Amino acid sequence: MSKQNLLRYCASAVELLNYDFCPSANAYLYWLKQPVGWVVCGAIASLLVGLFIGPQGYVLTGAFLTLLLLGVSWPWLCMKGLSCELGFDETRSIEGETTTVILDVTNRFPIPAFGLMVQGQFLQDLNHEDDIVAVSLKRVSGFSVSRFQWTLQPNRRGVLPLDPPALVTGFPFGLYQIPKLIKVVGNTIVWPKCSDVETSAETAGQQFAIDATADRQAGNDGDTIGVRGYRYGDSIRNIHWSHTARHGRLIIRERQSLTQTPIRVVLDLTRDHHLGTGSQSTYENAIRMAASVCSELHRHQSQVELICLGLSKNTPAKSSNHRGIKPLLDFLAMLPQLEQESAFTNDPGLVSIGDRRSFTFLIHTNQFTPETSFSNVKKLCISSEFSQTPVMEEAIEPSNSGLTSEAPRLANCMGASHASA
Repeated sequence: MSKQNLLRYCASAVELLNYDFCPSANAYLYWLKQPVGWVVCGAIASLLVGLFIGPQGYVLTGAFLTLLLLGVSWPWLCMKGLSCELGFDETRSIEGETTTVILDVTNRFPIPAFGLMVQGQFLQDLNHEDDIVAVSLKRVSGFSVSRFQWTLQPNRRGVLPLDPPALVTGFPFGLYQIPKLIKVVGNTIVWPKCSDVETSAETAGQQFAIDATADRQAGNDGDTIGVRGYRYGDSIRNIHWSHTARHGRLIIRERQSLTQTPIRVVLDLTRDHHLGTGSQSTYENAIRMAASVCSELHRHQSQVELICLGLSKNTPAKSSNHRGIKPLLDFLAMLPQLEQESAFTNDPGLVSIGDRRSFTFLIHTNQFTPETSFSNVKKLCISSEFSQTPVMEEAIEPSNSGLTSEAPRLANCMGASHASA
């Protein structure tokens, strides 16, 4: 028999031994995969030995039953005396940045608690379902309130924690783990990671705004941006007296104007237009790009309106920086994940991309390029060929938009999971 045939027979044998012949019985036999199942099988086998072979089997049966009783009752009794509250030191965080988790554990029994673990989904990209242990705790003394703190690095946007975590213990033998839900007293919203975008907005709009000033458009409010000669009709309050005395003629100081540039950011979130899964999908990179553009425009005191395409009617699809950048970033952080199929629609309705009254940024992928007839639309394409570093491409140059910009760039948005006791 050749080596290749032997390997082929071995692979067939392994596949046969791992084949699930009765999948409907898994719900009844799953407990056998746990350590407590082994102890139960050992107790049954020793009982059969005592019945049919000799009385020595009863001794093993008693030992197995004692081990089973102690291994289940001890952690159950320990959890009855514990109560937990979990919170965070900050209400908002950013992808890839660390945040501090605070856990208060109250033990109402005199028995100390050992072997405690916190299990939950803390916005990490998990490869296996068994990788949900966040941190292991030290000893909790009896009749005490213990506080534990550790740093956590969320790798995805959303609300932290994603699901209510649980405090689990299997002490002393680890036969059976008893969980207890942890009360979450304060969540934190994880914003998408914003990168530097090489965009400089020129405020040339005519929309009045009491909380925004334009440096490149003269007005009668704000700080001084320059001086010029006197013109008929200028206010005496704007005379620059020191320059007037120096030059022997009236010099007027020009000030900022209270105007904003209305800008729309259209984000294509149609599920069929995105590739990849997890935090490095084009879907998540497009959201990061939208957060970067909106943050940069907000710093330039522009009025930003964010519109998401491809979401269902029951999912909020619009936001703005009317009340600041925080509500807009909160909106981006709360956008549905790709796994939530009910939050998307099969008919994205890509219409009204562009507005003659405002400049528009269109963020999409190379899987689908929307068409628009407006010249004041700049397209930013998220390339699906590079899952870690999206590539931005310009498709339409703005003309007469009152806003100058260069090609935006988005840095690598990769993050690493981290948790420490």
